[in-house]
Amino acid sequence: MKLKNTKYNLITFIPKVLYEQFKVFINLYFLVVAITQLIPDLRVTYVYTSWAPLGFVIFITMCREAYDDLKRRWRDNEVNSAVYKKLTPAGVVKVTADKIRSRGPHIR
Repeated sequence: MKLKNTKYNLITFIPKVLYEQFKVFINLYFLVVAITQLIPDLRVTYVYTSWAPLGFVIFITMCREAYDDLKRRWRDNEVNSAVYKKLTPAGVVKVTADKIRSRGPHIR
């Protein structure tokens, strides 16, 4: 059984990160303010003054999340490829971590 701690894959990265960001009230507030700036009758400032900071924060957050998820993937691969000694009825056998199966209760 392979260890897998990554939060995202290629398809789910953008939707999950955006969902996590806009769950936070202040980010959702700035998104609503930026959207209202697209309506000419509600426009108070230039459009880019509300979209640029929001886009910058979301971009930096996405870069950080991608980097953190890559680090998790690298650690998982390192642990999954580690070689361990397994005691079997035939004696001691060297196996990789992904070939070891637990028979006890699984912790989730």
